Amino acid sequence: MTTELTRAHPPGPNARGARRAATPRLDPALAHLSLPSVRAYRHMLAQEEFAATSWRRLISVHLAALAGTEPPDPARPIGRAHSGDDADSTVGSAWATWVHQLHDLDHELAGYRESALERLARVTDELIARYHQDPSRCLAALPHDRAAPGR
Repeated sequence: MTTELTRAHPPGPNARGARRAATPRLDPALAHLSLPSVRAYRHMLAQEEFAATSWRRLISVHLAALAGTEPPDPARPIGRAHSGDDADSTVGSAWATWVHQLHDLDHELAGYRESALERLARVTDELIARYHQDPSRCLAALPHDRAAPGR
């Protein structure tokens, strides 16, 4: 039985004059995954994106706190290194190194988050294409043990 959802529609104006969306296409790179695996992969990517965003927020807070604070006097030595090195370490250079490392980490996390978002969009498109092919597959995402309405 062909329904309105399973029929492919050519792009063109609908009754309201808007263009119809193109039929979603399956991604051959994800063809080896079952529907539950695609859902699980999408969930994992969403968690990765959330984690990267959370870490970036923490780094941002640290950088903002450091920007609002005067660094210690870099000329004030804090002592010799335990390794016997003759060079004195300074608080200022350690401070600058930390700020630089935080900026580098933020940049790396931004790239990772962008990559996760791109993969997340690709997997979401795959789910949409699979559901478009067979709308009854959406029902598999519902809990199996739900009570009947009115109970």
